Amino acid sequence: MPLPSSPNSISANQISQEFGRNSPFKLGDYRSTTSFGGVNWPFDEGIPTSGSIKFSDFRGKQHNIVALMSGGTSDRLTVTTHASFLSIGGLKTGTNSSDRSKAKNIVYVIRTIGSSQGNRKNCALKTGNQTSWYGGSPNGGKVIIKIGSGGKLYGAGGDGGRGGTENNAGTNGENGTSALGLQVDVESIIVESGGLIQAGGGGGAGGGGGREDSRRLRRAGGGGGGGGAGRPAGEGGGISFSSRQSEGENGSDGTLTAGGNGGEGGNNDDECRGGGGGGGGSLGEVGEAGGVQDGGGDPGEDGESSRGGEGGNGGGGEGESDGGAGGANGFAITSNSGISIPSVIGESLVKGTQSAGSGVS
Repeated sequence: MPLPSSPNSISANQISQEFGRNSPFKLGDYRSTTSFGGVNWPFDEGIPTSGSIKFSDFRGKQHNIVALMSGGTSDRLTVTTHASFLSIGGLKTGTNSSDRSKAKNIVYVIRTIGSSQGNRKNCALKTGNQTSWYGGSPNGGKVIIKIGSGGKLYGAGGDGGRGGTENNAGTNGENGTSALGLQVDVESIIVESGGLIQAGGGGGAGGGGGREDSRRLRRAGGGGGGGGAGRPAGEGGGISFSSRQSEGENGSDGTLTAGGNGGEGGNNDDECRGGGGGGGGSLGEVGEAGGVQDGGGDPGEDGESSRGGEGGNGGGGEGESDGGAGGANGFAITSNSGISIPSVIGESLVKGTQSAGSGVS
């Protein structure tokens, strides 16, 4: 746990207990750094790494353990299961839950991590719970999350909804999922230049189908919704088939950072038209709605920064069906009940909603 921060003197024994020691004790031994993950880490921030060093430099300082998450691209990781832990300074070597319960634990992420589709609470990176961190009580331990340059967390994009027919409405777009999930109290979150925390975009809805039979029966299908942005990105929605129907277009797939476009509704002899599919949601470039030709059905809606676009209603007369609803975006940062989300340093690099207590899975 941290050394006293009051103006009272700090002893050699206190420093030795917190950071470990060589024999005999030399204050200059704490002036070194440990290279890990491309960073030279001091014993603790503010302890000099060169020049003069004095006992008062250790006021409020704490043993550091770095949990490094580096390497290639993966999906759905948990810090306590997948990180490489290292005790900084080399004078203490333990990194198990007992050691972490007394240390300043810095989670340092320099890899790309994606999520999975389905539950909106699915997260690319989870912290792990208090038991896995501390074996129970923190005893002064704390967790800091630092997303370094090249560290990127992405929620997954939701799939687009399917275009409807005259008898069946366009289906809803699927929800996007989340990037960072906090299962333990975190003192601070830092996103450095080149880092990113991005929620997954919701899928656009499928457009409704249309029917017109004043002279002869005509049918037109709705367009599919665009897929939401994320890793993995959402797939564009397909179309439904019906006899004597002018088919709509499939929605396009989302990408890592952009929502897919909704498909255009079908056009049957300019008399009957299906609704356009909604565009996929994104925190960057949102998908554009699938349109309709002159008259008849409604266009879908563009995707938004909070959800996929709504599907347009079918048009052309009797029997038209409704467009579906766009899927909601996931969360950039979410947490379990009772776990607050701290202020983020580098908040402009967090794309999406932060939602304390919405859950982590």
